[in-house]
Amino acid sequence: MDIYALSDLHLSLAIEKPMEIFGAVWHEHWLKIEKNWNETVKDDDIVLIPGDISWAMSAEDAKKDIDFIAALKGKKVLLRGNHDYWWDSVSKVREAFKEVLFIQNDVLFAGNIAICGARGWKTPLDESFDKKNDEKIYRRELIRCELSLKAAKSTGETVFMSHYPPVLKDGQSTGFSELIEKYNVKKAVYGHVHGSENFKNIFEGTKNGVSYSLVSADYIGFKPLKIYDSEEKIWL
Repeated sequence: MDIYALSDLHLSLAIEKPMEIFGAVWHEHWLKIEKNWNETVKDDDIVLIPGDISWAMSAEDAKKDIDFIAALKGKKVLLRGNHDYWWDSVSKVREAFKEVLFIQNDVLFAGNIAICGARGWKTPLDESFDKKNDEKIYRRELIRCELSLKAAKSTGETVFMSHYPPVLKDGQSTGFSELIEKYNVKKAVYGHVHGSENFKNIFEGTKNGVSYSLVSADYIGFKPLKIYDSEEKIWL
């Protein structure tokens, strides 16, 4: 059981939302995802999908997108992103889509590995942070992040996924990264960031014992990134 991650699928199989406006690399990107995914992932592997899954506005419209994901190889664990408006509540999406797994401020276990997650938010160090509009959401997401991490009762085999970057350019700490370190997470994956002009502003690598990876689809070539090798029992 290897673990992979791929974020920001931005599927729109039931609605008209052409992604080519964000660059030629997005042309028929769902076909790239399908091909790369099924050539990479095995049936007993796990794939983490930290947000911006579907452009749908309702669960009914998201069905084609979730069915597409469900038909791919492996077990899928979905986390809500800022554009997942179809995601009403975790209880409702779990009831509607039983073929995939959902995580929202809680934890799932795969053997001795705990899979945690919270959406996250922009932080006070972000240039676009608006104290009036963002402070309350940021504080709320910190609470949700810690709820998930507490539920894991980490033994050192914890992976954390968030939609927003939990650590900033040049490894600047945030409230999220401080919690991730506090609860002994070994691997953290995130999405949300797109475009070559923005990729230079992300942090990847190891900071205070935590390995961070950006797994936005266009950043990793629309191919799930292996983050845990079960044969070697190491985080990548």
